[in-house]
Amino acid sequence: MDKQIFGKIIALLFLSFKFLIIPLCIALINIIKLFTMKNMIKNAGKNYYIIYKKENYKNLFILSIVIVIVAFFVFVLNGNWIILTIMLTSTSFVFFEYFSKKKYGNIIGIYENGIIDNNKEFVDWKKIHSYKINDKDLCGYFNDGSLFEYKNLNNIDEIKSLFEKNNVKERNE
Repeated sequence: MDKQIFGKIIALLFLSFKFLIIPLCIALINIIKLFTMKNMIKNAGKNYYIIYKKENYKNLFILSIVIVIVAFFVFVLNGNWIILTIMLTSTSFVFFEYFSKKKYGNIIGIYENGIIDNNKEFVDWKKIHSYKINDKDLCGYFNDGSLFEYKNLNNIDEIKSLFEKNNVKERNE
């Protein structure tokens, strides 16, 4: 085999993995993660307290749309469909991230069947060791020793009864 042909094949494989196969695998992982989050929220039950975080991805989303439109016209006019396909595949992740953050960005909080922690993982009541309430603040420990903390709770009595109902120990320090 000629060395130039072998080099072109290696370069083509590298570029196809970098711009097509790896982004498609990431998209598949993100789609699975999205359905997992949807099921997790459904299993968590009624929410009693949710932490609202302001994350602004609107500028990134608008910039991505502008880049896609400009690149689309440039590559269509040049007739370079392969680069256009690669570029659209890569930028589709920005759109996917925007919509998933917008829909499931604020799910951290206290629910009927447990807590969704900062890692966006559902923690059942059995995995919560103890809690302590000061005025409108709640802090506690998971069984693995990690800490959770919620500030300025409006419905503190309702949340306290939820913890008591699920047999979570109250700390009296």
